[in-house]
Amino acid sequence: MCFKDFLVLFFLIEVAASSNEGFIFNGFSSGMVSGQNKSLDLAGVAEANSDGLCRLTNSEPFKIGHAFYSDSFRFKNSSNASASSFSTTFVFAMVPENSQGQGMAFVLAPSKEFISGQWVSYAEYLGLFYHTNNGNQSNHIVAIELGTFENLDFGDPIDNHVGIDINGLESKDSNFARFVTESGQLDEVDLAIGEGRQLWVEYDGSKHQLNVTLSPSNETKPKPLLSKDIDLSPYILDQMYVGFSSSNGVQTASNYVLGCSFQMDGKAEDLDRAKLSSIPGARVKKSRKQEIALAVGLSLAGVFLVAVISSAIFILARKKGPFTEILEDWEVQFGPHRFAYKDLVIATRGFNEKELLGQGGFGQIFKGELLGSKDQIAVKRIFHRYRQGMKEFIAEIGTIGRLRHPNLV
Repeated sequence: MCFKDFLVLFFLIEVAASSNEGFIFNGFSSGMVSGQNKSLDLAGVAEANSDGLCRLTNSEPFKIGHAFYSDSFRFKNSSNASASSFSTTFVFAMVPENSQGQGMAFVLAPSKEFISGQWVSYAEYLGLFYHTNNGNQSNHIVAIELGTFENLDFGDPIDNHVGIDINGLESKDSNFARFVTESGQLDEVDLAIGEGRQLWVEYDGSKHQLNVTLSPSNETKPKPLLSKDIDLSPYILDQMYVGFSSSNGVQTASNYVLGCSFQMDGKAEDLDRAKLSSIPGARVKKSRKQEIALAVGLSLAGVFLVAVISSAIFILARKKGPFTEILEDWEVQFGPHRFAYKDLVIATRGFNEKELLGQGGFGQIFKGELLGSKDQIAVKRIFHRYRQGMKEFIAEIGTIGRLRHPNLV
C-alpha cells in the first residue's frame, strides 16, 4: 500500500444503529460482536485497545493515526445535489506525553488513504494535509479541529481551540475551547488534560448551517460554541468516509476516542456513558470539599507572603520590562557572546515549532535569523526541568564559548 506503516485492522463492534445510514460505538473492543461489515479501519499508529479505547496517537514523535468507519456514506444523490444533513457526537480525551501534542480532528474525507509516504511527518497538519496541498479545493475534506498547539501560520486563536476546517487548516471559523452554559456564560474546557470531553457536530442541509458544541463529558449538551452559516455542498462528494485523524511532532500526546455515534439525515444516537472505558493516565480528581479546603488553606497560608512581596513586585514591575535580562554568576566566567532574550524570541519567531531543528539533552534547538545582521543561528531553549545537572550545563556553555569559528556567533 502507499501509506508507510499502514495497517488496517477490522474489529467487530457493537452497533446500535438500525440501518447503514449511521452507527454507534460505545467502545471499540474487539470482543464486542455486531452485524457484518460494521468495522473500523485503522492506519498509522492508531489502535483499538483491549480496554475498549481507540488510541489515535501515542508517545512516538512525527507519527499520525487514522480511524475511519469502514463503509462510506452517501452525502449527495448526485454531484450537483445539495449535501444532506448529518450529525455526530463523540467522547474523546487527550493525555499529554511530553507536552500537549498537536491535537486531533473529526473528519469527512473522500478516501481513507489521503496522505502517505514522506508527508506523514508534517505534524502540524493533524495527519490531514501537507504543505503543498493545504488549502487545495481538490482535497474535499471537512474537519472539526480540536487543536492543542497554536500555529500562527494558520491563524489559530490560541493553543486550546476548536475550529471548522475546509480543505486546509486555516479555519473558516474558530474559538477558544469553551462550553456555553444555559445562562450564556462561557466556561473554559482544557482539551489536553487527560479527561473526557464530548463534542457534537450537526449540519442542517436545508438551512446550510453547521453547529459545533463542546462540553465536559459529564455535562448535558450545552448551546453551540460555533454556529457557521455555510453550504458544504461544494466541498463534499457523493460518497464520503467518516472518522478521526491525529498527529504528533516533537510534542507528543496520546489522543483517544472513547465512543462515537453518527447519523445521516437525523440526530445521532446518544452514547451510553456507563459503557465507555476509563482513560489511562487520567488525573484523579479531588472531591469538591477537598478542593475547597485546599483552596482556603492555601489562600490563608499565602496571604501573608503576598502582602510582604506585593510592594516589591509592583516596584520591580514598573522598573523592568518583560524582557529584562538577569546576568547569573557563572556567565561571568564561562559565558560567550550574550544575546538578549527578546532578540532570540524575534529570531525564532517566538520559538515556533516550524523552526524546530531537534531536541537535545537540555531542551529543544530552534533555527533563527538575527534581526538586522540576518545571521543564521541555532538557539537551544532549556527545558524547565532538564535531566542533566548544572555542572554539565555550564561545561557545555564553556566549551562553546571557547570555540572560534566564522559560523559561531
